[in-house]
Amino acid sequence: MNKGGRPKDPVWDSFESQTGKTVAKCRKCKAEVSAKTKRLKVHMTKCPALFKVTDSTGSDIEETRENNEGTSAVTDPEPPRPEQPPPKKAKLQQPVLTFGVKTDAKTKDKLDEQIAKMFYACNIPFVIVSHPEFRKMIDMLRPGYQPPTRQALSNELLDQIHEKITASVKENISGQDVTLMQDGWSDIHNTPVIASSIHVKEKSYFLSAVETGTNHKSAAYCETIARDSMEESLEKFGCNVTAIVTDNESKMKAK
Repeated sequence: MNKGGRPKDPVWDSFESQTGKTVAKCRKCKAEVSAKTKRLKVHMTKCPALFKVTDSTGSDIEETRENNEGTSAVTDPEPPRPEQPPPKKAKLQQPVLTFGVKTDAKTKDKLDEQIAKMFYACNIPFVIVSHPEFRKMIDMLRPGYQPPTRQALSNELLDQIHEKITASVKENISGQDVTLMQDGWSDIHNTPVIASSIHVKEKSYFLSAVETGTNHKSAAYCETIARDSMEESLEKFGCNVTAIVTDNESKMKAK
């Protein structure tokens, strides 16, 4: 107890006076506080060393006070706040996404052409392109892409691919000496047909197929078809027929 004068406030028991300074050092957290009783009491209400959070919610606070009896500022801790339930997270409705692959005009042309080539090469009926299972397959392979219609397969795509193939063949065999091959048979409708193709450099290229109709397959008629094919190979592909190969029917033998 101080000799004479006003008794010193008990809050000073938690602080160390600093000689020659206007601050006092907290014995618990070592913080320096203005050496005024009011400021010291304020510090004691929020000194980090005096309080300890004991659970994850912060609702149970244990006050660990040492040598602070008689200090009015810290004898009665702040009453615990009522526990608040955690805020509910708003459930966001997930948007329904439609996944698709962007197909520009150039890519669509390539896809249309390749589908058309498959139909032509495999002799697939054009109506298949409208079948639900075919459309489903295309949608699984490339969502958002619309395949060509059967009208497109039988018109513009057919003409377009025919022109490209003809130009490619002409580039490869133009100016070459070729062999004309001719043969006749009946199609699935029992219609007589004479087909002509040309052979060069171990490759064969289709030239034409003629339905003979009411014409009798005579030597003279087959000769006419052969001459027409020779002219067509020159005009269409720019190549010269230097030999002819036919079947071994008697009418095809040279006289």
